[in-house]
Amino acid sequence: MGIKFSGYEIGEMAIQIERNGKAFYEELARKSNEADMRTFFKYLADQEDVHLERFKELRDRLSKEGYIAPYDWDEARSYLAALVSKEVFADENMGARLAKEAPDEATAFDAAIGLEKDSLLFYHEMMRFVNKADHPLIEAIAEEERKHITDLTQKRKERGI
Repeated sequence: MGIKFSGYEIGEMAIQIERNGKAFYEELARKSNEADMRTFFKYLADQEDVHLERFKELRDRLSKEGYIAPYDWDEARSYLAALVSKEVFADENMGARLAKEAPDEATAFDAAIGLEKDSLLFYHEMMRFVNKADHPLIEAIAEEERKHITDLTQKRKERGI
């Protein structure tokens, strides 16, 4: 038996990921002692708001019909469970909790880059389980995550971390 997901469901997951990201960056901005870092993390939180609106528009253009991917559920179950259980979607409070737990700036950057990479991986892997017609829209969502990785990496380098 194949695995069935709709592009719309992926869009819903993307929206939750962005909500978690927004909470994560807002918490980092709140706890930062430096104006430059507060501004940077606030910028990223604001970008998550922009992404939320964009992703809602994209989600509404994605297919609501499930696509039965040619994968056996038993073969894919563990893999999908590992993807879906990642911090990016575990629960709506995960983003803020991860930011609060970061003991220093380097750890915060590691967590932020890791979350963005996990999101990017998720979108690329989920394309295996949705209609091919939805791939360009999901790729557009993934591109936003790439931009955050670039921003975070550049800021980290500027800070000498």
